Amino acid sequence: MLTDLSATLFRVGCALLLAFIAGCSSTPDTPYTLYQNEHQPTVIIWENSNSHSNNEATLQLVVQAGSLQERDDQLGYAHFVEHMIFRGTENYPRAEMRERLRELNVDIGHHSNAYVTFDHTAYWLDLNSIEPERLETGIEMLSEWAYRVSFDPDDVESERAVVLEEWRLTEPEAERASQQVFADFYAGSRHQERHPIGTEDSIRKATPEGLREFYDTWYRPDNMAVIVTGDVDRDQVKALVDQHFPPQPVAADAPVPQQWDINPGAMDPRPAFTDPYITDGFADMRFFQEAPMPTTAQEVVDRVQEELALDVLIDRLDRRVTETRGSVAWFNWYREFSSPNVRVLDLEVSLTEDDFELGLGLLEEERQRLLAEGIRQRELDDWRRRRLEQERSEQDSAGHLAGIALDHYLYGWPMLSQAQWVALLEEAAPTWTTESVTAALAEAMSVEPQVRIIHPYRMTPPATETIDGWLASAAWVPDETDRLGNGAEQVADWTLDPAYAGSIVRERDLEHEVTEWTLSNGMTVWYRHAAANPGEVSFQLVGLGGFNRLPEAEVVTGRLTVEAMTASGLRNLDGPELRQWLQRESITLDLGMDFFDRFAYGNAPAERLGLALNLLHIGLTEGRVDPDTAEHQRAQGLSYLQQLDNHPHRPWMDLLHEQLHRQEPAQRMLTPAEVEGASTEAMRAFYDRHIAGAQNYTLAIAGDVDRDTVRQHVLAAVATLPPTEAPLGATRQLPVPTESGQWHVAGSGERHASILLRYAIPKAEHADLDRTAMLYMEHWLDEVLMDEIRTASGLAYSVQGDTEGYSRYHDDYVLWVHLGTDPERVEEAIERVEATLARAATVDLAQERVDRWQQRMENDRRRQRGSADWTVGRLAYAQLFERAPTVGLDGRYANVEAAVLPELLSLFLNDSAVRSEFVWLP
Repeated sequence: MLTDLSATLFRVGCALLLAFIAGCSSTPDTPYTLYQNEHQPTVIIWENSNSHSNNEATLQLVVQAGSLQERDDQLGYAHFVEHMIFRGTENYPRAEMRERLRELNVDIGHHSNAYVTFDHTAYWLDLNSIEPERLETGIEMLSEWAYRVSFDPDDVESERAVVLEEWRLTEPEAERASQQVFADFYAGSRHQERHPIGTEDSIRKATPEGLREFYDTWYRPDNMAVIVTGDVDRDQVKALVDQHFPPQPVAADAPVPQQWDINPGAMDPRPAFTDPYITDGFADMRFFQEAPMPTTAQEVVDRVQEELALDVLIDRLDRRVTETRGSVAWFNWYREFSSPNVRVLDLEVSLTEDDFELGLGLLEEERQRLLAEGIRQRELDDWRRRRLEQERSEQDSAGHLAGIALDHYLYGWPMLSQAQWVALLEEAAPTWTTESVTAALAEAMSVEPQVRIIHPYRMTPPATETIDGWLASAAWVPDETDRLGNGAEQVADWTLDPAYAGSIVRERDLEHEVTEWTLSNGMTVWYRHAAANPGEVSFQLVGLGGFNRLPEAEVVTGRLTVEAMTASGLRNLDGPELRQWLQRESITLDLGMDFFDRFAYGNAPAERLGLALNLLHIGLTEGRVDPDTAEHQRAQGLSYLQQLDNHPHRPWMDLLHEQLHRQEPAQRMLTPAEVEGASTEAMRAFYDRHIAGAQNYTLAIAGDVDRDTVRQHVLAAVATLPPTEAPLGATRQLPVPTESGQWHVAGSGERHASILLRYAIPKAEHADLDRTAMLYMEHWLDEVLMDEIRTASGLAYSVQGDTEGYSRYHDDYVLWVHLGTDPERVEEAIERVEATLARAATVDLAQERVDRWQQRMENDRRRQRGSADWTVGRLAYAQLFERAPTVGLDGRYANVEAAVLPELLSLFLNDSAVRSEFVWLP
């Protein structure tokens, strides 16, 4: 329930208090209403309904108390209290709380959860339908958590085991690089000794009385907010909040959350970190500034020019990656308020080798060039147009608005709907100039940067003087050859002159408003209107058979071909030029191949669907493998393999390749000889045989575009793909263990042990197995395992059951159970899991519970129905999963009788099932 470590490292600090005034604030220009009444929580209600988000709501309880509010004898208490919320309250003790949430059809961890940061704690409920009784129950639950947590001594003791397991998962040994990074980033600040998870000692010593004291001190109406967003009625919600959050007295001497900032001056300006598990190199330049968080719309808009300049910088660096011959993997930037009044801007480079001089040198060279020469007018125009198109296509969701409301309550961040934000950008964007954008970046980088290095274990870290020397020698020179592409615009011609004159040979209207076209080249195309993202369209191409249709010797060539081809560009644009052109046009096009299929995914503004499909046509007829790009990819692969030699994780990886994947070349690690052996000629031949042309592809198109327009573009760009002689032929099924076995391997370097339990039954012997029932079984087992393994026994922080085997290339149906636990309790955890499954297989399961899971899944699916991405996925992958393309588009799941689920589970526990046990120990 903690945010992950990377988020925790840079989470903003202590909360800014809102001024306390009675009454509410709302104007025609503010689509939300904010209430602040004496002795009640601040209440923010934000009504929202659109084609992307309707019949849903997000409910949040936000408390201005995190680890910074803990005394020295309370370390980890904010987090421990957050855990106790779900253990029970005065009105819903112990299991009654879990059952009440399940009656609400809320899946803890998916629709409900909580987190703790340095400065606040937040609880949330996602309601995927907003019947009045569900909304009221949700608000009632928030009030229970706010005022009536019980802290029963037995519950505290049980939850202590769970918190310790979470500590074990999130707290690696002190010598690990992540711990070194944490200690350096928070040096000289209160944060350094206030990691939200606490310490092992503080968790073990926590008492019910101590947790109650922390709760009573900070969980009070003047220190919390109730946020409700989504397809709700404001007056109804306000009445429910008043009913369940009546005025509560607040002590006159109640403490006010204090504000703390991090201390960049106490950090090492040139730190270097490593541990035995680090393989890749990473370096960044960090610019810390004292700056308060924006509280007005204008301040937020002003920050966009800085984003523009940073994106341009990364675009320029991206064009230079291939000249590093595999040494540099990528460049990136991020910007964050690390505490209320300290902002960090970070330029990052990831390396596959040890050449920090090269990576930092390129970063500094292009940074200096941009600050000296400025951005170009074309770069400004392209970015501005792309950003506005992207923002115009977005719509608010309940969850997104809840996040904005939370930041407003805590930090004063302006509450802007997407429509308001777009209007502000449309007004501001035309006023931006190349000079103003460059000046914005110069201001953000007006301080001396800190340089941090995380290096492979085998390397001696560079001295401070060495790093300073690298930066000093990275002087830029004029780009006379225009290798950065900043001069005249590179004109791309994507017109088609196909040799094959294709046609539509059949058109059918299917259920759920799907149109199906059969083309003369053998392809099938489906279309459905979907308007969740106005003005956007998505498409998905799928060809049955991937690496499994190839002779094993050709799989290696295929893996390397796909990687090199997708980075090589098209026609007169090389890889970086194509990527930047696609960004300018707001078009996405990704081609790939995996074990099961060959595929392409695309997304574009609706008015550029024809252009995007032309690109798809060219990608399937004129694909290329650039020798320099292939060499860059080859060098990266060899570097990665070299780094894994004698790595502590290598035995675990080898075990999975051998026992789970059976050395399948599509899934195992390649050898250096294999990486070096594939020539560009072999790659081009592979493309011609297995990717080019119509093959056996199907295509799904969905979005905010009408059928006649789609039909026109399909005729021009898809029907004209040349037919390909590519019979599917014999295909290999997914390799799997064929005999039961147990494998335990050490070397993870973590404090916990990872357990994977796999139970497999052959499809051939269970042809009539209900696949939908397997999905219901996942929900059932998640509840059963969480109740027993986590809540009752404290053996794991999280435990989950998953199923697989749905594609035509699976020979088995599989049940997976995975969890992490104390290395000393591995056998106990496995025995408890298997005993729990065995008992579940004999229960008389209530139909009411199954119907509840069905309703939950259908509500979730119906929220996705308007999504173009979800729609094209359902349509395009129908053949792979052996179902009709329109199945599920209505949002429904087939009914399943409760008695089926225990019977189904018993099949996986039968002696004839193949049971595989994989355990990864520290």
